[in-house]
Amino acid sequence: VLLLPPPRSPRDKGVAMQRCRALFQKVPEAIFAVVQLLGHQYKVSTGDVIQTDRMLCAVGDRIRLRKVLLAGTPTWTAVGRPLLEGFEVVAEVEEQGQAPVVINFKMAMRRKKWIETRHPYTLLRVLHIKAPENLPPPSQDPLTHLPK
Repeated sequence: VLLLPPPRSPRDKGVAMQRCRALFQKVPEAIFAVVQLLGHQYKVSTGDVIQTDRMLCAVGDRIRLRKVLLAGTPTWTAVGRPLLEGFEVVAEVEEQGQAPVVINFKMAMRRKKWIETRHPYTLLRVLHIKAPENLPPPSQDPLTHLPK
């Protein structure tokens, strides 16, 4: 919440409005995206860490996720049918590892079976989300972009 003293004259009101606009122009909008990766969908934003199935890449590699299904900010949303063109998520591989041991216990007549599994995983950190420069302006009527 931004608290400003009340304006004393019309000139002060203009200065206060200019300060408010300057403050809000410096803050970038927080963009999020829904990406499809290895058959799963993840909602990500800048700085998020996601755990996926094992990917064949080395730690420190940067990868581009181009299967963006949905992207948006608090003021607009773009939905792909099925994918959005021009959007891409850049992520960096932070870790390759294995999850803790999971024990599957199966019991049949006269025998017991223990199966221990460790699932491999990859940790990705989202560096940034690229949006195309020529985004259409947000519509006042949400029904104008629906197919006929």
